[in-house]
Amino acid sequence: STEDIHLTTADGGTGKTTLKLYEAICLALGQPFLGFPCLSPGRTLFITGEDTAAKLSAIIGAMLRQLKIDQDETLVEQILSSIVIKKDADLCLITKDKQGFLSANRQALDRILEAVHDLKPRMIVFDPIASFWGSESALNDMNKAVAKFMGELQEKSNACVEMINHMGKQSSSQKDLSQFAGRGGSGLPSHARVVRTLQPMTAQEYREKTGTELPEGKSAIQCNIGKFTDGSPLYAKPFIIMRDGYLFERINLTPEKEKEV
Repeated sequence: STEDIHLTTADGGTGKTTLKLYEAICLALGQPFLGFPCLSPGRTLFITGEDTAAKLSAIIGAMLRQLKIDQDETLVEQILSSIVIKKDADLCLITKDKQGFLSANRQALDRILEAVHDLKPRMIVFDPIASFWGSESALNDMNKAVAKFMGELQEKSNACVEMINHMGKQSSSQKDLSQFAGRGGSGLPSHARVVRTLQPMTAQEYREKTGTELPEGKSAIQCNIGKFTDGSPLYAKPFIIMRDGYLFERINLTPEKEKEV
């Protein structure tokens, strides 16, 4: 992930939270993530509105066991001190003034910036972003306020600011991989700098797009970069994320399928 505003969209159960926690471990250790080198190791501030801190910590523990580093006290301490999980179901990123206009919640921003000042994280994750906004009756205005909040947070933290988003019902049924596939209308993807859409793959889909069989016991997720604002041809390509338990690796599509996607 780049030091910018990101939006990652997927259906529930795809593995987006687990994937971000795995990235946080790679970031803590300065190791490659999905084959991409780590250029700026550091901490992750993971703000969750759904899962408990205990559940996310258990996932990290399972990853350390699968990586076979759970007995290395030095590495375990390095990782646990680098991933700070905050459960905050009451955090609201937007506020409404007396005229009814929505804007970024300054109190919430100041609270997060205090944590940023103390932790100096390289990545800040909001999972899922819908837990931190209000009623969905005014989505466009609300998303503009959330985008403004994230823009200021990214500028002041100089970190990757990641919003985890749920897939829209219609987009899910139509297997939509575009940047506008997530809940919340067009506001969030329009203001994000990088937009990724994840979608689980069947064994047949995996075979068609890679020319090989899906290994037994593993699952596959297609990742499409619907928007990558710096225009780099290296990263703005669809690829497959192979999941093996709690660990992930990148598999490239065949050139024909890459072009088709």
